[in-house]
Amino acid sequence: MLRNAHAFSVRLRTLNPVFSGYSSRNFRSFLSTTHRSLQFNFLKTYLDHTKQKTWTATPFQKRLFSQEKEAEGVFLQAQAYFEKREFELGARFMKEAASLGHRNAKFRYANLLRKGIGVTKNPAEAARIYFELSKEKDILASYTFGVMAYKGEGMKQNYKLAIQVFNFCLKNGMAAPLVDLGVMNKNGEGFPKNKEKALEFFQAAVKAEISEGFRRLGEAYETGDLGVEKNLEKAFELYVEAAKRGNAWGLYHVGRCYMLGLGTELNYSKSGLYLQLAASKGHLPSLYEVACMFLEGKILKQNTEEAKKIFLDLSKQTEDPRIVP
Repeated sequence: MLRNAHAFSVRLRTLNPVFSGYSSRNFRSFLSTTHRSLQFNFLKTYLDHTKQKTWTATPFQKRLFSQEKEAEGVFLQAQAYFEKREFELGARFMKEAASLGHRNAKFRYANLLRKGIGVTKNPAEAARIYFELSKEKDILASYTFGVMAYKGEGMKQNYKLAIQVFNFCLKNGMAAPLVDLGVMNKNGEGFPKNKEKALEFFQAAVKAEISEGFRRLGEAYETGDLGVEKNLEKAFELYVEAAKRGNAWGLYHVGRCYMLGLGTELNYSKSGLYLQLAASKGHLPSLYEVACMFLEGKILKQNTEEAKKIFLDLSKQTEDPRIVP
């Protein structure tokens, strides 16, 4: 494709006025330095338009297409930097793509601000961006905004607002808020405490195959909470389903069950495996357990240096990682 950059640019400029400002040298440089998927988009545009006899762009269409093209290029460059783990550069390019109106970049940049990856942590600004995206019917951004309202993250805690947002997301086909509404009913947050309603929400989340729903329902069966009869075997089965879907708490619970023989046989080898998998997701209680394993050398090979490193990292994040949030 790069060898034919000149021919490609000539034919594309003739066909589509949007590209009239590009010289052959511009195209050759552009195609040799940008992401493959962007090259594909250019080629797809060319192939699409070759099926038409004529195509005339208005001045507005030219400006709009040019900005969208530039935004996509900057967004793809940001992704490339993140793949290289160059977070500050990635964040800088993501911010630029967002400023050019790239919708996905706006959401990604808000995520960076919320977590403080490559930029100074700013949950209030992240919440503002999520809210603006929610006006554009971005359901994932709406849900994230609702979660932040529920937690009081970047804004004053507001259960009423969170409930409104979660219900809006449910009406628009997102099942994840089933778990959030279940938790709020269980804890009496924005609702009177209602364990029966909480159980209904968790069961609906399991039916929708939401991993967190399996985890929450598993915890109910383990403790005999929410009006269900205590059943460790059932709890273990639900934890396994949550783990299969990559849920960190599910992985932790499966590891804990194997360690203690809850609803399954004792198996220290499997316990260590599942807890390490959960720890790899940044799950704090699992990190604590893995550090203890390294320190004791019973389940995992003793490695005091690694244990000290994990404990040090944990001390920077929480006073007691064993506390369930």
